[in-house]
Amino acid sequence: MRRVQATLPVAITAAVIALVALLEWLPSWSKSAAWLQRPEWVTYDLRMKMAARRTTPEEFGSSPFGFVLISDLSIRTINDGDLGYRSGLFWPKHLYGYLAEELATEGATAAGFDVLFGEERTDQPARWPDGAVMTSDGSVVTSDKLFADLLSRTAIGILASTDGLMPANIFRESGAQIGDISAQADDDGILRRAHPFHDYPRLWRSEVQKWAAYQNADLAKAVIERNRIVVPGVRGNTNKYHLPLDQNGHFSVTNNGGKVFSYEEKPFESVRVWHMGLILAAKRLGLDLSRAKQKAGALFIPGTNGLSRTIPLAQDGTFLINWRASLRTTNSILKESFEGVLAKGIQRQMDPPAEPAANSWSNRLAIIGSVASGNGVTDRGPTPLSPQDFLVGKHWNIADMVFRERYIRQTGTLATIALIAAMALLAAGISWKFGALESALSVLALCSIYVVVAVWLFIQAGWWIPIVLPVGGGMIGNYVALVTYRFRTEQGEKRRVKSVFSKIVSPNIVNELLNTENLKLGGSRRKITVYFSDVRGFTAFMDAREKETDACIRDNSLSAEAADLYRDEQAAKNLRTINSYLATIADTVKRHDGTLDKYMGDCVMAFWGAPTPQEDHALRSVNAAIESQRAIEALNELSRVENARRVTDNARRAADGLPPLPELPEISLGTGINTGFVTVGLMGSDAHILNYTVFGSEVNLASRLEGFSGRGRIIIGEATFEELVRTDPELAAKCVSVEVQGLKGFTSGIRAYEVPWRIPLSA
Repeated sequence: MRRVQATLPVAITAAVIALVALLEWLPSWSKSAAWLQRPEWVTYDLRMKMAARRTTPEEFGSSPFGFVLISDLSIRTINDGDLGYRSGLFWPKHLYGYLAEELATEGATAAGFDVLFGEERTDQPARWPDGAVMTSDGSVVTSDKLFADLLSRTAIGILASTDGLMPANIFRESGAQIGDISAQADDDGILRRAHPFHDYPRLWRSEVQKWAAYQNADLAKAVIERNRIVVPGVRGNTNKYHLPLDQNGHFSVTNNGGKVFSYEEKPFESVRVWHMGLILAAKRLGLDLSRAKQKAGALFIPGTNGLSRTIPLAQDGTFLINWRASLRTTNSILKESFEGVLAKGIQRQMDPPAEPAANSWSNRLAIIGSVASGNGVTDRGPTPLSPQDFLVGKHWNIADMVFRERYIRQTGTLATIALIAAMALLAAGISWKFGALESALSVLALCSIYVVVAVWLFIQAGWWIPIVLPVGGGMIGNYVALVTYRFRTEQGEKRRVKSVFSKIVSPNIVNELLNTENLKLGGSRRKITVYFSDVRGFTAFMDAREKETDACIRDNSLSAEAADLYRDEQAAKNLRTINSYLATIADTVKRHDGTLDKYMGDCVMAFWGAPTPQEDHALRSVNAAIESQRAIEALNELSRVENARRVTDNARRAADGLPPLPELPEISLGTGINTGFVTVGLMGSDAHILNYTVFGSEVNLASRLEGFSGRGRIIIGEATFEELVRTDPELAAKCVSVEVQGLKGFTSGIRAYEVPWRIPLSA
């Protein structure tokens, strides 16, 4: 049993570690279990907010960012015609071209559009306030064509793609680059991470797209063969269309037997689109994204000028965004309205300055995005910094993170499981080494230290050390499990102790013992009252019974086996007889809240005043002695009645040839009681038997007084008598003084008193 109790805490700790480790591992194995990470995400967001508050304006202000914001005012200003564009809800795209032109004129390094240009429109002619915009050859161009021309001319435009939606070919082929602006929100909808890139294996050329549109064919389901591309029809069109390929994989498109398109190019290209924030960082640092390599949980990007960056990646290939600066909380990013930049361009064309003005966008990385609140133009969502943040901020936060190499590094699954195991083992050691209060305070202190260290590491070094599972699962979970087990074990032990002590003390004393926190059982000096009571005449009775048993065996010529059986039966009866007397005394002791020490043959030893203090321990002991004497006398009276009945029964049994029923004994008690200071405690060995008992000279005197008492008498010591005078003067007045001489171990006479019990004490 002890071995089981020793191994169960180990098993509990192992089970807790396994369960919490499973909770850590499940989200990486199944996306449906991602909700298990939500508590940890809450702590991550809190740490990110704390880190953002510690970012000074000077620290972030040195980053070369600028934000061209499209606000509600921008929409009203342009749509109301303040700049001459009466275009309704949708702006002509050439406005963005003019914006890029002005930014390039002012020296901007790049212009990242957080705006999608997924379709080409031919129903919007370009308009200038006083007439049509004409090209150098005098032709009028559409808004989209002018936008494409301006993108090509400025060579700073980075166009947006997201979730498979690419810019229309006319823009994609004119812009400097394509940047991914998709937002990979976690299971709780909060944007914390981003993919470094997305691969597009088939970006069809515009000529092929036009051909497919003309044929009503579905390029998404195209099958590429060795010398052709087979494209099925759409919208119920069961035809299949073939796009021939030459031996180099180049295509040509014909229409109605006449060649319409013929290109010495492949019909599509495979493109890797990098996140716009990474593109901006690469432009600034001179990184070569085309040579980037992903391996061992990191993305390595070499540079053209000796610089390089290594971005840590999660298991799913994403990286965590270091949200150091929100548009709501920082004033360190250059901000200018969309209409303001356009107005400067108009002013520059209408009234060219005599001298070059200071350019605020010189060497800046411009990001163009929306902060408007209308349907279709809002770009807000939850981030670690705010439940309604401007998501365009992810671009400059990612770029700045790469600039300064302030990455968020997350501990891996194995490292987290190791932390869980370490915290669980600490909780196990604490719960078994300390008491309830000390262990609870120790666990609380360790949890607090862990949280503080985890927060400090995040703010100072960008390390995301998990808190919830190591602290809540590993330490607190295991601590609660072990304390629960310990509580149940201790309760079981209390039940066992209660069962054992209930045999020697009254139930109310047992309850008092179990409820005492600072109970001293190891040895203490106490003033108590000791009680010895011996059954007189029982030895002579046993001798007589043995003679009667031998005579019965002899007279009936019993065999050896039958004789042994008869002797066992008689011994059992004799034991039941003496036990009935001893039980009577023991029950009386417990009714008076005494502690039953031991049985010594036919003698009972008990004491009062320990393990729980009793103010009137002497009076309780004397009253127990009186009640015991009277109870034994009542048993004797019953024995007399039974013996008279057995005389008649034995005459009948003799006639029937049966052995006679033995005569029941008449027993008397000799009782000695003494009060004084003794040593009380557990005696014996932990490995064998422990006995809660008392010893000392006052105990010896009580034993000697019992020997002196003879039959049917209660003799108490002088100290006990003095206690009776204090607690029950009426009983003390009835006691009779006796002189006791010649007690073993006592050289002088002892003054003692006899307590009367044969008549009612009230008489």
